[in-house]
Amino acid sequence: MASEAQDSGSGASADRTRLLRLALEKKGLLGGAARDDKLILPCNAASPPLSSAQLRLWFLEQLSGGSAAYVFSNRIELRGGVDVDCLELAFRDLVGRHEVMRTCYSQRDGVPYQVVIDEPEVDMPIFDLSGIDGENRDREYRAIERRESSEPFDLDQAPLFRACIVKMAPEHFVFLLTLHHIVYDGWSLAVICSELKAIYEARCRGRPSPLPPLEIQYADFASWQRRRLQSEAMQHELEYWRRALGGHLPVLELNNDLPRPELQSYNGSLFRFRLPLELSESLRQFSHRHDCTLSMLLLSAFKILLSRYTGETDIIVGMPVANRNHAQLEGLIGFFVNTLAVRTSLERDPTVVELVSRVRRSSSEAYIHQDIPFDQVVDVVQPSRDLGHNPIFQVMFAFQNTPALPTVLGDAEMHLEIVDNDTSVFDLTLNIHDGAGELDGYFEYCTDLFRPDTIARMLGHYRTLLRNMVAAPHAGIGELQLLTDEEYRQLVYTWNDTDSGSSSDDCIHHLIEAQADRRPEALAIENTDERLTYADLNRRANRIAHHLLASGNVPGTLVALFLDRSCDLPVAILAALKAGSAYLPIDPSYPRDRVAFILRDSGVDSVLTHTGLLDRLPTDLVEPICLDRVADTSDDRVSSNPAVEVDPDRLAYVIYTSGSTGEPKGVMVSHRNLVHSTRARMHYYPEPVGCFLLLSSYAFDSSVAGIFWTLCQGGTLHLPPQDTERDAQQIVATIAESGVTHLLCLPSVHGLILALARAEQLASLRTVIVAGESCSVELVIQHRARLPDVKLYNEYGPTEGTVWSTVYEIRDETHWPQIPIGRPVSDVRTYILDDLLRPLPVGVIGELYIGGAGIARGYLEREDLTTQRFLTDPYCDRPDARLYRTGDRAKFLPDGNILFCGRRDHQVKIRGYRIELGEIEAVLRRHDGIDEAVVVAREIESSEDFGDWLVNRIGGHDLAAVTEILAQIESEDSRSGGGAAAAVPESEA
Repeated sequence: MASEAQDSGSGASADRTRLLRLALEKKGLLGGAARDDKLILPCNAASPPLSSAQLRLWFLEQLSGGSAAYVFSNRIELRGGVDVDCLELAFRDLVGRHEVMRTCYSQRDGVPYQVVIDEPEVDMPIFDLSGIDGENRDREYRAIERRESSEPFDLDQAPLFRACIVKMAPEHFVFLLTLHHIVYDGWSLAVICSELKAIYEARCRGRPSPLPPLEIQYADFASWQRRRLQSEAMQHELEYWRRALGGHLPVLELNNDLPRPELQSYNGSLFRFRLPLELSESLRQFSHRHDCTLSMLLLSAFKILLSRYTGETDIIVGMPVANRNHAQLEGLIGFFVNTLAVRTSLERDPTVVELVSRVRRSSSEAYIHQDIPFDQVVDVVQPSRDLGHNPIFQVMFAFQNTPALPTVLGDAEMHLEIVDNDTSVFDLTLNIHDGAGELDGYFEYCTDLFRPDTIARMLGHYRTLLRNMVAAPHAGIGELQLLTDEEYRQLVYTWNDTDSGSSSDDCIHHLIEAQADRRPEALAIENTDERLTYADLNRRANRIAHHLLASGNVPGTLVALFLDRSCDLPVAILAALKAGSAYLPIDPSYPRDRVAFILRDSGVDSVLTHTGLLDRLPTDLVEPICLDRVADTSDDRVSSNPAVEVDPDRLAYVIYTSGSTGEPKGVMVSHRNLVHSTRARMHYYPEPVGCFLLLSSYAFDSSVAGIFWTLCQGGTLHLPPQDTERDAQQIVATIAESGVTHLLCLPSVHGLILALARAEQLASLRTVIVAGESCSVELVIQHRARLPDVKLYNEYGPTEGTVWSTVYEIRDETHWPQIPIGRPVSDVRTYILDDLLRPLPVGVIGELYIGGAGIARGYLEREDLTTQRFLTDPYCDRPDARLYRTGDRAKFLPDGNILFCGRRDHQVKIRGYRIELGEIEAVLRRHDGIDEAVVVAREIESSEDFGDWLVNRIGGHDLAAVTEILAQIESEDSRSGGGAAAAVPESEA
């Protein structure tokens, strides 16, 4: 059948060629180079090639295995008298008139070609739903529509369309026409409707079709295009695209609601809208005044929106063009549309008018070079490939300027609407149609990435931008408000309404002293060797505080702590605070060079330690006070609380964190900060602390939470032996033996506990808090299965925010891809801002800023860095209010909770420890054998795996040479304060 159709088609094609040549010769239009380049003549090919656009679709179909992504369904509603028989005959005439409607696509040796069928079977069923009541009728119709629009086509079986008629009522019909994109485009729809109208109306009058025969068919265009693309002129056009799309091509990540799949599924939906008439008219007037098309103005607004959503200033958007630059093509059905990549820079904050001018220039240049098929542009540009998204651009903008559709068919009114077939080829497409009055259109979006409410908000922001552009054409685009007034109030004020109404001039040790007075015999501290009541804790801390004061310690100075996990640890912390000092924790497991750096950088004069640790301590830098040598006494003079006045704004502690410049930095936290953090914790958590298991190093800021929350609330602080935090079996045993009620740990540690423990071993737990790493949904499921009655919380907070800033109680959100970090705690404010400190909408990723009572004083002796990271709060009335710039990327969820989205810089967290990769890179670059260094975080099973991986990466070096370099760097670490080897404690490295 197919071969016969090809032979017949070849003869008909030869006749058309001869007749067309004669007509063109008479008109003097056939001569010279124009014959091969400008004019399209019928071809005589037995197996016509596919056009470039068709070839691209054909390959995509082979890749996807057949899907409905490129299936388009149109609902043509007819209200009035309809002759169904004439409509069916008219459509069959249309199919006979256009070969592309009777074409399928076969292949030979992997090369596809067109096969035209002379008389394909055209099935056009009629469904009569007019006898069914309204609700059931609509349900039946939707089932038909869904079936028609979602069924894929087999490209080697003609025809590649489906047509049916649904009778909804005696004078209400729906003509459903579904076609594969390989035979059809938006312009074709206008051709189909206008020709169907002409033929139908002639049929109703008993007359033949009034349409003249077609001079050429789609296959003729495909053959002509193939020849033309090999010309020298087309090579010049390709050179334009090579320049226009050279360099780094940005990938627009539009703050997806859901993680991007590894492979595109093309699942999608439509979100329809209309712009108000007043706004539509204002946009038309703007385009007339400022010498631009309406399409360019709408595209400019879309690019601003994309820039605000992604933070990119280099924006590439795909735009479809009809690609019917020849009059011979205007009356054909077929897939002619081409896609242009329109690249525009939004750098240097242009005004609205300047941006429109840039878009006009970039669009015009793209239009001039539109003859190059998009697939050839991709081949020339050679973008990096990722099966998860489209190359070059991920977002489309379409402005419909196809020929007007007829509004009547015989005696019936005709109205056409695109059917949503639940697919989307791109991440996002904005499609706008310019009607007589209101502008209308739809967002087509990938449902694997976005939820409908996100698209609704996006539309709201697009409308707001359009209004503001029209109102202020000479304003910088950075000044344009994106948010509605209601959104602004919600983001800045409503979700930051955290004022607890409480204020206090207490210092943190006063709260512990109050517990000692209230419950002196209650157990305060315990470990495997010792137990201290609150009376014991207060008495021993007083003794050491008096010793510090007698030794010349001046209130307001720093006292270093260099202690193992013993009961002396919380005693020493409390003693330093009682003496009016701030404590500086230094973990004895740190490398010696890092310890020396911290001592030098902080300028401490004294350190509280034990005799057994002196060999690890650079005693030439500081005066050690060995707690095991300070005599215990019952003398009331040294057992009573020291009479030292401590201002709440005085420092309580300094904790050193990793530094991006190559040096660690000390974060200064006041008593006011610490009291706020502790009281906010007691206010938020409903279950009072019974027994808290302190797993983290006391030099890590999460220890602050456990120590002060427990001791200020009258609970028991359990100190497990050193290295317990890396022994899940030991943690489980400790929980069971000590009756631990509250646990704060890494999500990964909690996962190990759940995996290893028997149910009865965790029976005492009441509250589990995870922090320091992202909390996975899998962990939540595991927790709910093992500990259904134990509350689970996810905390977030930098050291500069005094341990915690937000918290989220995890309930049943196991359907989420990621667990939020929650809302701000009492008296804390959180903002998600762009680079100009403007609030960003819900769902848009920006940088997380923290304000309120938890913000630390800054960095010790680092005024420059403090100025960079601690800013004046522009959203608070208090002149002294500050914001901390976290460097963390985050976004608001619709309910006001915050989702953590990674880092802006190269900081990472490994087992909960904050590590600045720049600190390690700075030390590496100081080595004589290293010119440049880049550090990445990579999960390696063992040191042998690391060595093998490193050797494979650098090539040409053996493992011994690599090991030698690393050993030298470790031995020379003192020059940087231990940055390379000690970005984390030695036991964690």
